[in-house]
Amino acid sequence: MFRYLFILVTFIGIGITANAEEKVDSLRNLLAEARVEDSIRLFKEIGEVYFDEENYKNSIDYFFSSLNLAETHSDIGAAADASNSIGSVYYNTDNYPSALSYYKKALNYYQKTDNE
Repeated sequence: MFRYLFILVTFIGIGITANAEEKVDSLRNLLAEARVEDSIRLFKEIGEVYFDEENYKNSIDYFFSSLNLAETHSDIGAAADASNSIGSVYYNTDNYPSALSYYKKALNYYQKTDNE
């Protein structure tokens, strides 16, 4: 019984990972031809896929790409979301000082969006 359960769980895990890679590939294809505003969102979406898979190294790379592009193009809302996501990666990897720093940065951006 245990052996069959192990095999089932293994196949389910492989399916989830394959599904995630398919989604990342689709998003990357969209990214190749996207406008700047869409690129900011696509970088964040790819980061979220990796985050959900607990692939924090790839996740944070895409979140930083989203943040840098958002800041360059003064998209305060997107910068807030990306900063918050970066904080979550740092939190999940037990880097609490960096998590707090990015959560504060996100809060600062969110407060700016409320004042506009």
